[in-house]
Amino acid sequence: MPWFAIPRALFSRPAPSQPQEMFHGRDGTNRLRPVWELFTFRKMDTTSLSPQVAEFAVDLRKSFPRSPRARLGPYVVAARALDKCRATLLGWNGEYNFDCLLDNFFFGFAELKAVAFKAEVAAGATDDDMIRWIGKNAASHTPAEIVAWNNKMRETKVSDLPVEAQVFLEDYIPKFVPAGRVVYRWFDVYDLEEGRP
Repeated sequence: MPWFAIPRALFSRPAPSQPQEMFHGRDGTNRLRPVWELFTFRKMDTTSLSPQVAEFAVDLRKSFPRSPRARLGPYVVAARALDKCRATLLGWNGEYNFDCLLDNFFFGFAELKAVAFKAEVAAGATDDDMIRWIGKNAASHTPAEIVAWNNKMRETKVSDLPVEAQVFLEDYIPKFVPAGRVVYRWFDVYDLEEGRP
């Protein structure tokens, strides 16, 4: 199976009754998030949420998560997943979903469970705590393997994504990426839309 293939189990939720149910969280401009942020697969009881989570969280109703290019420890994507996880636990996620397609590229490579990641975050873990937790719980990869995976993610083109994502992005990019900006790589969609150079 190619490195970018998505396990079929991730798409095992029932078909929506209305087309708009395919999309989540609309803001005041009726803007839709990219398809890879659409799917949330697991729910977690948040009754044991540490008050420290709010100290480290970004309110995604007012701001953006970190770029998928930003690293948490040695991994790209992980810092963005952490921002969305904290915001989700607090109900501050706005139009963003934790445990989406993008996050699952990281969880798949690191062989981590999103529910275990979320539980650690809910306990009030800092970024440094999460770096240590990931280091302890992730699959054993050499530094070279991690760098190679990071570079594959950084260099992924829209044409490398599952066809469902490509179809969605065909209309999404002209609507939400600033005019005149060219999307060379998948991560460009996030960075250009969220105003990063």
